[in-house]
Amino acid sequence: MKIRILRSLVLVLFSFFSTVSLAFDYFVVNDDAAVYSTPDSSGKPVTHLGQGNVLLQIDKQGAWSKVFFLSTNRQPLKGWMRSNRLTAQQQGQPQVQQNQPLASGKTLTVFANSLRLRQGPGTQYSVVGSLKQNQQVAELAREGDWVKIAYRNGAGKRVEAWTAGRYLRAKP
Repeated sequence: MKIRILRSLVLVLFSFFSTVSLAFDYFVVNDDAAVYSTPDSSGKPVTHLGQGNVLLQIDKQGAWSKVFFLSTNRQPLKGWMRSNRLTAQQQGQPQVQQNQPLASGKTLTVFANSLRLRQGPGTQYSVVGSLKQNQQVAELAREGDWVKIAYRNGAGKRVEAWTAGRYLRAKP
């Protein structure tokens, strides 16, 4: 009986956090940064996040962002860090400059509303960002149903990641 209640509670919490996470944009830590319990640096840091960590911004006060992330042992944590240490993942369309080609591969377009990007070709790999509908990417490689792509993030930097190929279509 207790196990059944515990399983139900876990399912409800998972559903809640899955829904809540859709309301926020993903960010990547662009430089090693301290995370504090309050939106200032007067106290001792709660933890440090290294460059490349993916997290959610859930609030903002001045130059500080309240963030939600998973610790190294997969525990959910919240804290405050300087907003200038974060880079938004795909807010709006990618900024492709005409004189800098994305890649020499085939151009594909995202047709799903939101498409997860992963470190490798499979769901066992960590999510590293997402793309929005109608964004264009370049195909670099294929492994089964997975496609390695290149795209430009919101800051205009070229990024490579893997995604499920069934959500991409060749540009007509």
